[in-house]
Amino acid sequence: MSYSELQGKPSYAHQCAWAGMPQWSNRRWLSRRASVAKPLALLILLSLCTASLRDAQSAFSSDPGVARPHGQLFNKDRPAHLVHISSYSSGEESARRQTVDELDRALRREGVALLALRDVRDAAQTALDFWAWQLSKLMETTPKAEWPQSNVGLLWPDGTEMYSHPHFVAYIEPDGRRHPPALPSIPMHRGSSHPAKLPSELTNLLVGVRRDVLPVFEDMLERGLDLPSGSMAGEMSVVKAVVHYYPEPTKEETLLTHAAFHSDDSMLTLNFESVAGMHSLHAGAHGGPSIRRLTYPEDADESMCVNLFVGGYLQSLSQGLWKSLIHSGSNPGHSDRVSITLFLGIASLDQLVGAAHGGTRSRQEAAIYELLTAMRQEGCKTAASLKFACVRAMYQVGNDSVQRCKPFSHLLGVGGK
Repeated sequence: MSYSELQGKPSYAHQCAWAGMPQWSNRRWLSRRASVAKPLALLILLSLCTASLRDAQSAFSSDPGVARPHGQLFNKDRPAHLVHISSYSSGEESARRQTVDELDRALRREGVALLALRDVRDAAQTALDFWAWQLSKLMETTPKAEWPQSNVGLLWPDGTEMYSHPHFVAYIEPDGRRHPPALPSIPMHRGSSHPAKLPSELTNLLVGVRRDVLPVFEDMLERGLDLPSGSMAGEMSVVKAVVHYYPEPTKEETLLTHAAFHSDDSMLTLNFESVAGMHSLHAGAHGGPSIRRLTYPEDADESMCVNLFVGGYLQSLSQGLWKSLIHSGSNPGHSDRVSITLFLGIASLDQLVGAAHGGTRSRQEAAIYELLTAMRQEGCKTAASLKFACVRAMYQVGNDSVQRCKPFSHLLGVGGK
């Protein structure tokens, strides 16, 4: 299904307006006695409306055979590889090894995997529902100008079209403490002016992820890096949680604005979403960038599906063994969309790689925007291929302090096999 089809077809009134025909309720020019004229008029109207609708939708069609303004950039939707990790901890060792090997292969190949997470499904759905309600009510009761002006807590950025929607940002310490510990004291619903505690719905999701999900990733790193069994246990944690609330559908062109596509400053990133709205930037047929929406397999239970991305920090520390996913979020649905993004890190390594790549994300965002703009204007596939390869390697280039270090085992204080 194409981007525009997800946004919902135009209303009957809009279709009639495109076709230059009056709406049915006002068509008094059709007599009730005109038994032949009425079906004929309906057939003509349907033909005109269908043609108008097809023309309007063709600009956002995912069919590469349809002419469209950005046809060389956008490709067909595609589901990421689905890996089932439910009940991982209680499985036999051979089953666990098979699971982490499958996950490892998917992340090395694409930089992204789709996880089936039955264990945290209820907590995730409750958190998504809560934040959709909470932020929609806040928009109703609090003017945008009164939202807190800070980098944490509730915020509504005004800098770029891509991020001009309500957010909630919380930084999380390894011991579980959060900043901010409470929401700002602005009305969260009508008649209330008291600050709310950090919602238990988010807390429950974090607890479930630590218990049921992070051990899978730690085991994957151990096997992928040939580290001793148990050496990564307890090393990974959620370092930041960001809630994005899109109150209305976004246009496809928004994905081509500045700062839209980027890699995360994280080891790995988990993304829970109410509507499939994540897009990846991969190498296309000619090596240049190609945009695909990440969807779910037809036979998958969408309520259990979670996106997992490789972050720039892991690409840097593994020297490209795992490559970060360059991605962007949007709302291709017909109503609102909420997503909860959890950024995962390793306390003993984050400071080192963060110092080496403090500005890499912003430089990568600028380079991607320039590349996509050039492709739209010039369409030079050869140059785009070379430039995109450089963009994808940004988290490996210039990190001399990281590359001079020994592998993960040295940084973690453990010996290799």
